[in-house]
Amino acid sequence: MARKTRALGMGLALALSAGMFLVHPAQAAPTPTQCESDRKEAVAQQLADKPGGDVVDARTVAYENGNARVVLASPSSCSEITVQAMNDCPAGWACWWEDTYYPSTGRRLQFYDAGVWQNLRDWGLNSWGSYYNRRGDDAAMKNVSSSAASCYPQYSSISTSGGLASWRWIYLANTSANC
Repeated sequence: MARKTRALGMGLALALSAGMFLVHPAQAAPTPTQCESDRKEAVAQQLADKPGGDVVDARTVAYENGNARVVLASPSSCSEITVQAMNDCPAGWACWWEDTYYPSTGRRLQFYDAGVWQNLRDWGLNSWGSYYNRRGDDAAMKNVSSSAASCYPQYSSISTSGGLASWRWIYLANTSANC
């Protein structure tokens, strides 16, 4: 037994002298990247422009008990690849992208609540290029100069390079009453 204890003690001494059990001093937390800083700044600006929101994640601010969400554009400092992301619009929601072709890194508004007219400009979306109604109900849209609404059926989508600045008001129907 004495030989085993001595051998173990010698092995531990050799390991310590060889530096195998070095203890490194605590490292400081990494500083936020420019991307993270830019995202935090964009969220802070969104909350300054439209107070009362709750931060959901690094790009999303929720309003109206979570029934309305603003997904902010990804800052260029994030160097993210943009892909067509129509399915970034969650099931049961209606979504409007600022740009065409449903960009994954672009700014998006999404609404869940039904029976309420929403003014897209109240949410900072003066023009939009893509729309997807991923709901089981119709959505109505009215432009600035007309009181008549145009109806878009469930699961419909639009993407246009011209931008749709005149389409300002939206109504998510849960019946065909506004369509």
